[in-house]
Amino acid sequence: FSAYLKQLGFIPNPHDTCVFNKDFRGKQCTLVLYVDDCFVDCEHAAALDYVEQKITERYGGCTRHDGDVLPFLGVMMDFTEKGVVTFSMPAFVDEIVRNAEVATIADTPAGNNLFYIEETSPKLSKEASDAFHSETAKLLYLAKRTRVDILLPVSFLCTRVREPTEDDLRKLKRVHRYLAGTADLPLRLSISDDYLFTAYVDASYAVHEDMKSHSGMVYTAGGGTFLAKSTKQSVVSKSSTEAEVIAASDGCNDLLSLMEFINFQTGRQGKAVLFQDNTSAIHLEKNGKSSSNKTKHMKIRYFWVKDKVASGELEIQHLPTDSMWADMLTKPLQGELFKKFRACVLNLP
Repeated sequence: FSAYLKQLGFIPNPHDTCVFNKDFRGKQCTLVLYVDDCFVDCEHAAALDYVEQKITERYGGCTRHDGDVLPFLGVMMDFTEKGVVTFSMPAFVDEIVRNAEVATIADTPAGNNLFYIEETSPKLSKEASDAFHSETAKLLYLAKRTRVDILLPVSFLCTRVREPTEDDLRKLKRVHRYLAGTADLPLRLSISDDYLFTAYVDASYAVHEDMKSHSGMVYTAGGGTFLAKSTKQSVVSKSSTEAEVIAASDGCNDLLSLMEFINFQTGRQGKAVLFQDNTSAIHLEKNGKSSSNKTKHMKIRYFWVKDKVASGELEIQHLPTDSMWADMLTKPLQGELFKKFRACVLNLP
C-alpha cells in the first residue's frame, strides 16, 4: 500500500513513514496509514473522493466514514469545535467498568501507597494472574490514547504482571473505581498559533523498591497532551538532581523528534521548550558535565542536552512544582492538585 501511495504522488513524512502528504489543488492532503485502516484529511472534499477512487481501483473497494465525528482504531474523534479535536473511547471505558463490576467510585486513580510493594500479600492464582495481566493491558491501551490521568498507576501495574498479588489487584481495582466516576472525560487537543512545542519533565527520586527513580513527561503543542510517558528509570541515580537530568535527557529526545514531525507536516519551524522544577538539574543541563564529586560520576550521554541548548534547538525553563503537569505522572497526587493537573493534561474547559 505504501508503494502504491508513492506512485500516486504521496510523500511519506521521514519522521513517521506511515504518514503521507500530497498536494491537491494547492492544499495538503494527509493520509495516516495503520495496517489496513487509514485516516484522510484535506480542505478539498474532492481529495477524499480521489483517494477512495484510487483505493477501489487497486483493491476492489473500501468502507468510508465521513463527518465531524469519526471512529478510528477504537477512538472517537470529534471535530465539531473549531480549532479543537476531542478524543474519547466511551465504549471501551464502559466495557472495562462493566466487566470490573464496580460498586463504588474513587476520586483519584491511585492511593498514596502506589509504589509500596506488600511482600506478605498472597500471590494471585494462575487464572486471576492472567485476568490481571489482561485488564492491565486494556488500561495501558486506554492510557496511551486518551486517558493520560491514569498513566502513572497503569505504568506501575505493568511492572507487576509477572507475579501479581492481592495488593496489586486492589490497586488495579482502584483504577477501575476511578474510571467508573470519570468515564466521560475526553482528551482535547489544539495547536498554538506560534507552534510552541513544550515538554513538562519531572522525576521522583528512588520511589521504587529497588531504589530506582520514576520519570514523567507530558508533551503539548498548545492545548492538551499529544504524548505522555510515565516510566521507571533503568538505572539507579544517586540524587534527585541526577534523576531529573536522566528524565530531561529522555524527554528532550522525544520533544525534538515530535517537533520535527510537525514541522515537516506544516512547513513551519516550531520552537521547543522543556520545563523542569529542579534548578540544579537545569544548571547541569545548560552548562554540561560537572566536576563536582556529587555529579562527576554521571554518564556523559545525559549531557547531550547542552548541545541542543547551545545550538538553539531547545530552551530549558524553570517551572514551579505547583505548575509542573508531569508531577501527576511521577507521584500519586490527591485532591485538588490532582484535579488541577488532570484538567491541564486533558485540556478540559
